[in-house]
Amino acid sequence: MNRATTFFVILMLIALSQSVYAEDTALLKALSKSKTAGYMIWTVMADKNDFIDLRCLVTKDPVSGHELKIFDSKQPKPLLEFKRGDSFVGMFPTSDAGDLLTIWLGGSAFHFYVFSFQKNKINLTLETGSYMMPEFVIIEGNDKPAIIIVSETSRDKNSVRQPTAATIYKWNGDRYSEFKTVEWKKRFGALD
Repeated sequence: MNRATTFFVILMLIALSQSVYAEDTALLKALSKSKTAGYMIWTVMADKNDFIDLRCLVTKDPVSGHELKIFDSKQPKPLLEFKRGDSFVGMFPTSDAGDLLTIWLGGSAFHFYVFSFQKNKINLTLETGSYMMPEFVIIEGNDKPAIIIVSETSRDKNSVRQPTAATIYKWNGDRYSEFKTVEWKKRFGALD
């Protein structure tokens, strides 16, 4: 490990000391042996009134690409290991105690993977891609947001991509499924 990497790991460990418990030895071990590309705490609902803080770590390997590992402080092994040859861009929850959206870049498009915590397991519940970032719309009466993906584009006179169609994904109780594809300008009116 070179000096810059060692320094980064030390800073990361200091920063994480507020949120990493002593029993998080698997996470600390993974941090010390990797090139960290991303880290966040993902709060999920385990039961109706019980929340769990999961630790999401993305590392970079020069040969195999990037890997997402999700840890629970009570278990030594990751709950999820997800490898991609694409470049990691970012991750964030879709809502409070919601799903985890991860964003990757490969070729000329973004690739989106949404993970859900269900029945004490992490499941991949949406895999899609686009030239632009998704939109999330909270619909009254639904536990999970609708996800709107740019599905078609055209180029303007300056060769800049402009969205022309949107595909809307809604939660079906088990995963996100395609609800409908509509003209871009009509996407919000098509959510019903």
